[in-house]
Amino acid sequence: MRKIIRFDQAGLTLVELVIGISLASVVMSAIAIFIVGNIRFSNTAQDEIIIQEQVRRAMQVIVDLSMDKESYVASSNQLVLKKGTKQVTFKLEGNDLKFTNESNQSETLAKNIESFKVTDKGSKFFNVTIKGIKNKGNKKKEVSFELTNEVFLRN
Repeated sequence: MRKIIRFDQAGLTLVELVIGISLASVVMSAIAIFIVGNIRFSNTAQDEIIIQEQVRRAMQVIVDLSMDKESYVASSNQLVLKKGTKQVTFKLEGNDLKFTNESNQSETLAKNIESFKVTDKGSKFFNVTIKGIKNKGNKKKEVSFELTNEVFLRN
């Protein structure tokens, strides 16, 4: 008696199934690693944007308010701009750059500020340097941004 072998059987052998699953898992893990890496990069880029926006906004407020002032007093982590009897103050308190307006109302101008330095260049001329750091101490996530501007009092 002769057996007839047919090759038209539908189905998978166990070996084919194991090979297919292992190839799919390798492809899926490569995709997952790529996605996780991109998410980390995106978070770091977002933190950089946040810290740059904080520092630039603070510098813009300082420059704008300096335009009509007559004199200034610079001390450690503080800048006082004066015009007559009115004055505005910028002061670094902890990691927050605080702004006190002419009505003596205080508000936080920027957060995550590491240093705020004012360097005297003359009677109406000074340098302002603001450095911001986010996620300080975390080597993988730490981002920083420093901005220096020269300011001249016009009045």
